[in-house]
Amino acid sequence: MKRCLLLIFLFMTSHQLPAKQRITGTQILIDPPAEFEPAAQFNGYLMRSTGASIMVTTMDGAPFEQVSAGFTEQGLSSRGMRLISQEKVMLGEHPGVLLEVTQPSRDTLFQKWMLAFGDDSATILVVASYPQQFADTLSPQLRASVLSSEWNQTLQLDFFDSLPFRLDEAGDLKLAKKVGSNVFLTQSGVFPQPDNRAPFVVVGASASEDWTPPGSARDYAHARLEKTEILKDIAVQDEKPLTIDGLNSYLISATGTDVDSGALTYIEQCLIYTPDGYFIYQAMVAEEQRDRYQRAFTEILLSIRTADPGTH
Repeated sequence: MKRCLLLIFLFMTSHQLPAKQRITGTQILIDPPAEFEPAAQFNGYLMRSTGASIMVTTMDGAPFEQVSAGFTEQGLSSRGMRLISQEKVMLGEHPGVLLEVTQPSRDTLFQKWMLAFGDDSATILVVASYPQQFADTLSPQLRASVLSSEWNQTLQLDFFDSLPFRLDEAGDLKLAKKVGSNVFLTQSGVFPQPDNRAPFVVVGASASEDWTPPGSARDYAHARLEKTEILKDIAVQDEKPLTIDGLNSYLISATGTDVDSGALTYIEQCLIYTPDGYFIYQAMVAEEQRDRYQRAFTEILLSIRTADPGTH
């Protein structure tokens, strides 16, 4: 009898599931589905043959209860999503909510499993997205993968871990925060800043791979600038193509009106086109402080460079 039990134990342990994989740049571990590979442009996994993906975002300073309160049918609809189902879940000791939604993107309808969980200090978003035509095969395994998420808060992360770019600080603008694939620099590294007129720089990477700009690089840069939600009445003052780290780039300088304060704001935006997407740089400051910060803005912009292979 003991011999039989030993053989059963050895058989079971020799066929254990592989260890969960850490999503680079995060404290989250999951069981990735078969045929998914680590993504280069965002924190997560990608299935190139279908366009399906799993993306993880850590929202530090955003309490779970506060974030999840916005997951209503009306709230999701305002973001172009239609709610299919919603259920409360537990991820270890952390409360969570699992949503199933659909959302159109260009000519494709995507279906998504959206998992949010966390505590009073942060919210974790794990979003599995796939074209609806692959729902029968992908939906069950992506749901299981999303629900396999674990949050190991003891893991120590490098600030630029997983990011496809690097940059340098300049003047009193210091590295302050990383949100997904975006890096914020603020005065003395304070985040959030008490004054929304204070200078800041944000640099990020596009979330899609194998991407080419619709139309010309100039046209796409202008279209992207118009999507700056915190400004209205944007007026371009100067624009030019340039080369940064050997990459074709397009820089626009403009002014706009801050939608909250109504103050005139100076903005610089540069799109740095990479082989599989782009880096986006935006710097903003109150118009009357433009001369004080323009040199630091330029130094940060020109320091942007592609990360060495194997560091993200």
